[in-house]
Amino acid sequence: MSMRDMEAIKSVRDTPFGYTLSLISVKWNMIILHWLVKVLPIRFNELQRLLGNITYKTLSTQLKELETDGLVDRHKYPQIPPKVKY
Repeated sequence: MSMRDMEAIKSVRDTPFGYTLSLISVKWNMIILHWLVKVLPIRFNELQRLLGNITYKTLSTQLKELETDGLVDRHKYPQIPPKVKY
């Protein structure tokens, strides 16, 4: 990296490493990603049981954010009762 490139970087978030770190540094994201990689595919309630003391709302919010960031794939199956796997 040249000195000119270094001057353009105002903060760590401006680097690829910093951007990645900002995505996964949220409290539950690393643990959620760990279980999603280890037990693939997994349903929402199974993931919640594995994580322990995470609330439904927190897990739902974090999974939606990870999906928006492109780190998690959500597959919804057209059946009754609804079935979703990550």
